[in-house]
Amino acid sequence: MNRVGFLSMEKIKVAENAALNELSKAVRDIYEKCDRKASNVSFQWGLLTRLLLSALVDADRTDTMEFQDNRTYRSKKADWKLLKNRFYDYTLNLPVRNSLDEIRRTISDQCFAASSMPKGLFSLTVPTGGGKTLSSLRFALEHAEHYGMDHIIYVIPYTTIIDQNAKAVKSILNRSPRDNNVTECHSNIDVYESDDPSTASFAMDTWDSPIVFTTVVQFLEVIYAGGTKRLRRMHNLTNSVIIFDEVQKIPVKCLSLFNEALGFLTEFCRSSVVLCTATQLPFEEYGRHPLSSSVPREIIGDVGGLFSSMKRVKIEKVDSPPMSAEGVASMACDLINKSGSVLIIVNTKTMAKNVHSALQTMIPDDVKLYHLSTNMCQMHRSKKLDEMIDVLGKMKVICVSTQLIEAGIDVDFETVIRCTAGLDSIAQAAGRCNRNALKETGKVYVVDTNENLGSLPEIERGRDFANQVIRETDDILKPASIMKYFKLYFTNSHKIYYDYPIDMGKTEFDLLSTNTILWDNYKRASEKSGRPVNNITLKQSFSVANSRFNVIDGTDCLVVPYNDDARAAISALQGNGYSIAERRRLLISLQKYAVNVHNLNRMLTEHKAYAIGGETELYCLAEGYYDEDYGLVNEPVMKTMLL
Repeated sequence: MNRVGFLSMEKIKVAENAALNELSKAVRDIYEKCDRKASNVSFQWGLLTRLLLSALVDADRTDTMEFQDNRTYRSKKADWKLLKNRFYDYTLNLPVRNSLDEIRRTISDQCFAASSMPKGLFSLTVPTGGGKTLSSLRFALEHAEHYGMDHIIYVIPYTTIIDQNAKAVKSILNRSPRDNNVTECHSNIDVYESDDPSTASFAMDTWDSPIVFTTVVQFLEVIYAGGTKRLRRMHNLTNSVIIFDEVQKIPVKCLSLFNEALGFLTEFCRSSVVLCTATQLPFEEYGRHPLSSSVPREIIGDVGGLFSSMKRVKIEKVDSPPMSAEGVASMACDLINKSGSVLIIVNTKTMAKNVHSALQTMIPDDVKLYHLSTNMCQMHRSKKLDEMIDVLGKMKVICVSTQLIEAGIDVDFETVIRCTAGLDSIAQAAGRCNRNALKETGKVYVVDTNENLGSLPEIERGRDFANQVIRETDDILKPASIMKYFKLYFTNSHKIYYDYPIDMGKTEFDLLSTNTILWDNYKRASEKSGRPVNNITLKQSFSVANSRFNVIDGTDCLVVPYNDDARAAISALQGNGYSIAERRRLLISLQKYAVNVHNLNRMLTEHKAYAIGGETELYCLAEGYYDEDYGLVNEPVMKTMLL
């Protein structure tokens, strides 16, 4: 009231007219730039509606908090010049030890050169190990300062990569624990909005921070999911540099929704988007609704030449019948006798566990064995990763992992075994081999296995098309081979799947655009009853579409009592009388102890999990169903969990 109450009605009217003029211009721009396609025009109008609601919700929540607490909740405005200086203080002192470091510096210089280009859509196609994180940060800092942009937002596929990348960026840009230049937002635990008075908490709720690290799941939910908690953040995607790391990991069913979001953000929201990967997906060509905005501008001048200069692995397709878990384990044992380290990447958690179990009876005492999968909570995985990275190069190591390790995790193995999957996954796996060019050539073996991929149709199709490309080319890592693979994949798949199918022929895309089926039903019903048909502009079923949207199907969050800290937080949440701010602190502390499960109801029935109670809707894993090697298990373990 203090800020509004003293405004005259005349000034309020002027501000209202200015807002209406700005909105009218946005609607005209959408109509003129969408090629008059009804589906695209309707979809973009729907996104504009949601953007306006986001700004309204955030303003309302913020004003309420400020009124109640008689203070201002605002994250500080980004000082890009200061952050740039800190960035260069760090990077200018990085040593150039070999030709790979020289190439990384060249990539960084090309990112700098592109940063003054006009806003819009960019691609950064760099081989794995090329230093995309720091190079893209350099582009983003320069671009943001040049155009006076508000935020830099990193969107990353896995929480494991966020931990690693955010930690690296914080170490460069934050000079004290009180610095809030970098915010992480990736929880699968629903941390409710609160009256927590800390600036950091406000920044997490709203993404109103100079640099934000988040996941693909969070990004898509901000734009498409139901509820107001995530919606509140959407307007902070405007006038921002948005960097998608490992962009090929965008779920295929969300491809059309992702394409339309990129078009909206770059065409109408004054944002710039950078698509980073070693296996660039041709978003502008494929899918049922290809990227409607301009073709991405490639930052790297000679992509083919860069890939040739960074070639440091040889890929061999093993010609044999599909291997069992024991067969893969036996192969790894043979290879560890010739190599200091072997990484095995499989497609399913069951296969990872079986290969690891077989290796336990095969490996000699001088080999350290590790297992990684999403059945392990983040704290557990991080602990194992840190331990493994510390011993690599000091003793022989075999690691068995699901694909979580192949996208952006900075590990370096002499030899990699990759169970056949999509060519993009094989290329990412190769990025964990001889990553720092410590050998002249690393070796990647691609093997067929008897893994059951019936519930993973995307991986199964990718495996089949990858095998076809492997048979027809000598170098599967070059960009032309990757493009050939994607062409096979997309031209031989049902395109309706890219629109996020729901049921009875309906898709998320249709519900959020022309809403054809329901609109036709409405018209027929109106004509039959003699009622006039209202030709409204917004025909979308926003509520239905938002409620049906889930990036990861059918999963629930389960907290693991992994150590004493987790148990203490769980115990505290079971009580009552704590403040909202304290509840928030406890929930945030449990983020690193969460896993996603598909069978929560059955686990509750079998007393393998229970509701924490108190003032939360969280569930906790029962003691005894978490293993130090494998994480979540179906049968109780006898040993005590580590403290």
